[in-house]
Amino acid sequence: MVYSFPPINETDISGVFIYVNNVSNGFFGLGILITIFVVSFLAMQNYQDKQSFAASMFVTAIAGTFLWSLEIISDLALKFCLVGLCIAILWLRKST
Repeated sequence: MVYSFPPINETDISGVFIYVNNVSNGFFGLGILITIFVVSFLAMQNYQDKQSFAASMFVTAIAGTFLWSLEIISDLALKFCLVGLCIAILWLRKST
């Protein structure tokens, strides 16, 4: 597919993100979320796996809420982030 340049000069980062997400058919937002999860999970490897997973899901859920408010990710992706956060919290509570 051929896409034109943005119709106006994008001066803020949210406009650029929305344009790139439209060009990539919605996969840009999902790629950001997956990258945030992986990087934060690997950065927290000094802790136990349960704790690093819960912290990474928390960071991903916060980022997902922000991206959802900009309409970069869909409702389903946000629900997946929030369900993952709930699972991580329950996993932490069960282990204590």
